[in-house]
Amino acid sequence: MGKTVPGPRDFINYLYSIKTFIGIVVLVFFISMALGYVIPLISSHISDMLISGLEEKAKALSGQSQIMMMLGIFSNNVMGSVMSLVFGLVAGIFPLFFMISNGMVIGIILEMIIAKMGVVGGTTFFLAGVLPHGIFELPAVFISTAIGLKLGYEALRSLVLKKDVVTPELIRGLTIYVFWILPILFLAAIVETFITGAILAHFAHIPIFL
Repeated sequence: MGKTVPGPRDFINYLYSIKTFIGIVVLVFFISMALGYVIPLISSHISDMLISGLEEKAKALSGQSQIMMMLGIFSNNVMGSVMSLVFGLVAGIFPLFFMISNGMVIGIILEMIIAKMGVVGGTTFFLAGVLPHGIFELPAVFISTAIGLKLGYEALRSLVLKKDVVTPELIRGLTIYVFWILPILFLAAIVETFITGAILAHFAHIPIFL
């Protein structure tokens, strides 16, 4: 990239360089979301098991000040995205697992909301709870996961070529993550805390963290 801090053009060029991996990640996410939507119709036990972790995180955040809630949301997203990026070095397995599990959980939540509020009301409530911060958070998570997948691919290439092609890609990915993805995730946490919460309160008094 030639510079310590990657500018907008560097960011766009990097996204273009990993566009295939971004496409794979987005496809896996939406397929997993569709699968998650039908899981409660098949087995409520499985759906309860899959969303138990989300419920625990929601309980941990509830009752805290908005600032602490924002920091908690931010740290959760950073932890997940960093693990997806770094552990992508293991053949890209963790990034795919991370995306599948998150997609399924969101699909399950969508089905539960629609079952309770109806198609129109449930879909509206769901979109109100996702779109404000999701327009920032989802792309950031998709890109982080795609970086991890790319690193897994480069790790496999290193084994085949018997030379290090991972380190330069790791440096590029981490640089983009630090200077672009982290600020986007922080913005998403602010929006989720102060805007999404207010919008959901307008629809119903149900604490849902997506």
